[in-house]
Amino acid sequence: MGRLIVVKDSTNFNPDFGNVIPVAMEHEDGSFKSVNITDFPNSGIFISKEYRKIDEVFKDDELFIITEWHVTDNEWQENKRKQKYYSKGEWAERLEHNALIPVIKMPMPDIDTGKVSLGYDLPKNISFFIEDSGAVSGPFNATKDDDDWFLTISTVLTPLNLPTDHIAKFDKSLLEDSGELLRFEVRGVLRTFITSLKKIERASFEKVDYISASRLIKYYAKFGFGKGSSTLGKNEANKLTQIIDAFKKKSKAMDNDERLKRLEKVLAEFLDDEGYGKAIIEDFLQDNVEGRKYLDGYFLQNKDLLIKEKIEEIDAQTNAKKEQIQREINDISRVAETRKKELEEIEQGVERARVDASLEVKRIQEQSAEQAHQSLLEKQALLANQNTELEQKIKKNQNLLEEILEKNQDIENVVRLKEEITFQQRTNQEKQKEIIDLDRTLERQRTLIASPQLGEKLTELKTLIQMLNGKPDYETKMDVKASQLKVSEVELTKSNRAEYIHSLLDAFHSEEGRQFTYDEMVNLVISTTQSFLTILSGPPGTGKTSTAIRLANALHIDGGEGEGAANFLNVAVGRGWVAGRDILGFYNSLKDVYQPSRSGLYQFLRNKDSSDNFLKLVLLDEANLSSVEHYWSDFLGMCDTEGAKRRIDLGIPDIGQRFLEVGPQVRFIATINNDATTEKLSPRLIDRAPIITLSEDVSIEDVSDFVGDCGFNGAIPIAQVNLAFNISSGEADFLPDEQAVLEQVLAILSAPVSKTSSIHISKRKINAIRRYCFVANEVGGMRNRPLDYAIAQHILPAIEGYGAGFRERLVKLEQKLTDLDLNMSRRALKAIIEEGDSYADTYSYF
Repeated sequence: MGRLIVVKDSTNFNPDFGNVIPVAMEHEDGSFKSVNITDFPNSGIFISKEYRKIDEVFKDDELFIITEWHVTDNEWQENKRKQKYYSKGEWAERLEHNALIPVIKMPMPDIDTGKVSLGYDLPKNISFFIEDSGAVSGPFNATKDDDDWFLTISTVLTPLNLPTDHIAKFDKSLLEDSGELLRFEVRGVLRTFITSLKKIERASFEKVDYISASRLIKYYAKFGFGKGSSTLGKNEANKLTQIIDAFKKKSKAMDNDERLKRLEKVLAEFLDDEGYGKAIIEDFLQDNVEGRKYLDGYFLQNKDLLIKEKIEEIDAQTNAKKEQIQREINDISRVAETRKKELEEIEQGVERARVDASLEVKRIQEQSAEQAHQSLLEKQALLANQNTELEQKIKKNQNLLEEILEKNQDIENVVRLKEEITFQQRTNQEKQKEIIDLDRTLERQRTLIASPQLGEKLTELKTLIQMLNGKPDYETKMDVKASQLKVSEVELTKSNRAEYIHSLLDAFHSEEGRQFTYDEMVNLVISTTQSFLTILSGPPGTGKTSTAIRLANALHIDGGEGEGAANFLNVAVGRGWVAGRDILGFYNSLKDVYQPSRSGLYQFLRNKDSSDNFLKLVLLDEANLSSVEHYWSDFLGMCDTEGAKRRIDLGIPDIGQRFLEVGPQVRFIATINNDATTEKLSPRLIDRAPIITLSEDVSIEDVSDFVGDCGFNGAIPIAQVNLAFNISSGEADFLPDEQAVLEQVLAILSAPVSKTSSIHISKRKINAIRRYCFVANEVGGMRNRPLDYAIAQHILPAIEGYGAGFRERLVKLEQKLTDLDLNMSRRALKAIIEEGDSYADTYSYF
């Protein structure tokens, strides 16, 4: 028996139990075959336990695997609501992300914009191929904006090894002949799938350049296209042609490049477009005399044509608005008719109730006044008897209470006397011990005074004091010989970044401790590379400290066993640190010497050798035992780009030793807990560092298909690391769907809500998210969207507020995250809301 391919039943509404619909069977040789749905009567397979896990992990139309299923009792034959087979949520697994890729029959999207108009929905956040004109092309991802769909080229790493902004184009007949194009019935609809990208990578296919217009312009902008040219005047079209010709002469090797030809066409279309033409008029024509003369002449010559086009445009907009208003009127009419029927039913019910009430009033009025008076007297007599009985019970209970209080007072006096006797006895014992210790000390001092070795003891004490005071040496050196770092035999480049991530995963999985997924390792490497400070948060025991230590080991910067600390320093933060002297040290003016702290950070940063060419990592373990913003204040400004070259003033009079340089290769990782013994992180610190939350529940993905001996057997120079994983905010950019998603999230956070304040996300954070997403999309291979990670660790930590209005904002944000399939951020936000509901409507990430 192989494994069963299933999909969730869309009619299920119970979060604890549910059904799944079988689609196909996967055999041990990796082949697939459709199932006969009649073999699974009464709506597929019943999930009897942990259906919630399936509902949270898998999307409505996503295929996944059931590894085990069993026959129930024979009640399914008699009761049509019961299924023949049952399974459990723990037996559900993901499909390999390169297997059973959906193929949708539809027209190819516009290459310049990615736009395609359809009358049906496309799968969101799932890669798929397009069947059109006898060809199968992809992979694509789809996002929806109003009524239009926008397709982008998938950035997920596939075995097809496609260049950036390229798609694969297969002959449909070849895929069908090879058996790699299958059709299954999913919930009554026949759908097409590619069996596996690993299998079809050996087939013949064409690599098609499908770069969008906006990314095409950005692609050439990286090569210096248009830089240094003069501003455009009234002859903007001629100037634009001259810029392209100049770029061709400068880059002769690209003269016949198809992308350059597309660039000429795209720029010409942009120039003719109303929006872009308006931008040119505002930027290049209205600000100079020649431009205004040119515009006046152009409008006089083309006045009739322009007025006609504007009238046609207004008519088209008016007709469209009329149709929209008419549709809204029809909808309102239908709702009004429904409400009218409901009102008529309510009026009929009220009339019936009025009649019944009138009958009841008449019946009551028919009772004689004498009967009502007699009934009232009987009730008064009964109440008087009950009142007398209650007064007697109260007196009896008061007497009993007074007796209990007298006895309780005596008991309390006895207990208090016993406690006082115990305390006096314990105090007496302590005094006796102190007397004995004093007698012993006095005897030792008498013996020492009478001893002939008193002079030697004084000499030793003097020598020790001199050693403690030291000499005025401002340059304190570590008495540890740092080991020489071993350099990797393979150079890290942008093309082998994914292999480097897998090599780090191999190093992590070879040791005991928390296991990491590919997504988590990509997130950890990019965050620590791009951020001067990275914060690891989570409950005790989730592996925060061990993660930093294992990362240093995997990066080959820890010096190895039995050797010096090399480029990794583990600093245990102490309770009560309040200033830089606690973590670095201070200049003692009385002794004219700089006294480093016990952390070793001063010596670690001061020592300069060949190790400065590699990453230098500092772990601040239990960082919030004291206020990080106070003792780490000398480094806080270095989190920004403009403060990266800032120096620390040590206060030493010698100008040559006064300033401590912190090199660009230095990074900090801080681990924090959240309880009553720790300090709260300040908003300034949260705004400057990503906060990665490590959870206890980890699902390990299979990475064996990409793991191999890549040769990364040593430390990587910091220049190569920055080239692979770091980028300035000016060079980075969002994908079109990422920009739209982020704007929707920020709009909810900043929207005015009654009786509460908005959540401000700084430009610094938005730039950090842009840099992170750009590099993560280039690396590729992540199951979750990079923007999901960025929102979880850059935006959600800024949540801090209370009250019903603030909760309303968070609920709207949770619904938006659900609609956008940002499941990781949604789960984190849901936990914040649930915890805040149980703590007096106070909502906080920490």
